[in-house]
Amino acid sequence: MHTLFRLETALKDFFQLREMKVPETEKDLRWSLNRFLEAASKKHSPARIVIIIDGIEKLKAEGAPDGALHWLPTELPPCVRFIVSTVEKERYLKGKKESGATHRTYVELVRRHCPIITVDPLGISTRHSVLHEFSKLYPGSLDLSENQQYKIVSSQSTAQPLYLRTLLQAIRLTKALTMIPTDEILEKYLACSSAHGLIDRNLNVCCQTTSPTTATSHTSATSGVGGVDVDGTSIGSDVDSLPDMLGKVLSVVYASRSGLTETEIFGLLRLVVKKEPDDNQKMKLLSILKDLTMVVSGMHTFSHEIYFEVVYEKYINSKPALIRWHQVLSKFFDQLPPCDRKLVALPYHLEMAGSWSKVKNCLTDIEMFKLWWGPKFKSDFIKFWTSLTTLTSKEADDTLTRYVCMSDCVNE
Repeated sequence: MHTLFRLETALKDFFQLREMKVPETEKDLRWSLNRFLEAASKKHSPARIVIIIDGIEKLKAEGAPDGALHWLPTELPPCVRFIVSTVEKERYLKGKKESGATHRTYVELVRRHCPIITVDPLGISTRHSVLHEFSKLYPGSLDLSENQQYKIVSSQSTAQPLYLRTLLQAIRLTKALTMIPTDEILEKYLACSSAHGLIDRNLNVCCQTTSPTTATSHTSATSGVGGVDVDGTSIGSDVDSLPDMLGKVLSVVYASRSGLTETEIFGLLRLVVKKEPDDNQKMKLLSILKDLTMVVSGMHTFSHEIYFEVVYEKYINSKPALIRWHQVLSKFFDQLPPCDRKLVALPYHLEMAGSWSKVKNCLTDIEMFKLWWGPKFKSDFIKFWTSLTTLTSKEADDTLTRYVCMSDCVNE
């Protein structure tokens, strides 16, 4: 469970718990969480530790149902508090209505007698305020009449914050990229009952109105792998169409480890479609990309989990297809000279693609090893090597010994 590992690592670093080791298995992480909280609470007097986790219903665990809270301690030190968010009802993907069943996380929090604050649907006045503030953020981008504003705020769906945010973004993007009248835009989008369906339709509308080959290109873009073979070449698709390019751009962002820079995104696009998008296509792709992503440390990553859901279902839609995208990304990063970015990205994508022999080559290349065996990446090297030892234990041990000796020579 990556969340527990990051949490315990953060506690260790912030409270300088040097004598404590962060476990690497999920079972040990669950047992050690209380020890880390106890140790951290004794470092300051009085200590106040507030841990906020959003969307705990999405957390997955080994050997337990999704959303189980067996990892969350039932008893905490007096100065430690968890603030978590979850949903009350189960829901299906692909924009379907809620199933009506109470979510297991909510049931467990009620069973523990945790104080609960319910986030009520947005009122009409609040929706007006959100619409007004959004218009101030993007002056002139909406330009809605009073009647059009009333249609938005009076819609039952806009009582949900995510839907309202998604709707306003969709209207702004569609008006920027197309010549569709505003009334027609509202009719198209307000017919969607969920944010999931709204995002899907927004992507279709922005592409369909800018490409003469929509019917064929959309089919190729949603064919599971987006027309990409193992070597990253394009097959059986209209690579000149905006929908096809958009599917590939969003797919590589989805498959990335922690996002991609703009240069990497268009480098990957050129690798796949074997040509440079023209200026008009590039402008439209960037407009859509910026609307769906946030930029962290120069890298684009989706700004909300719902974009991951839509992109997977619309453009990837299967595990084999996702593996092929990891192969494409590994091919791209393999072209880089030895550098920090290559060490962060290449072995990850090779591991996700199941290319263990190439992971080993990445670890044992002498120029790469000079970077691996330093304070910044040494722990990552050991983790990757530990994964390898489960496959070829004896061979890995022999090679590791050889390269540890090599590191002594490098340091000298």
